[in-house]
Amino acid sequence: MILEKIKIENFRMLKDFELDFKEDLSLIVGKNNSGKTSLLTIMDKFLNSKHFQFRWDDFHSDYQKSFYNILMNQ
Repeated sequence: MILEKIKIENFRMLKDFELDFKEDLSLIVGKNNSGKTSLLTIMDKFLNSKHFQFRWDDFHSDYQKSFYNILMNQ
């Protein structure tokens, strides 16, 4: 399998993230708390885990607030 592109929405630090991979090598570089670990974690969940689960903390904080408001208004 060759990954060409990844799009992530509402996962930890990654609210709306898109990355095009290069054919030979792609590096993940960034400041602290910019989402590098979030990217690698979700890729690991999808590519290496047979039975992955999402936790509440896996969702972006803005999404948590929206989801909470929806639940409380029903």
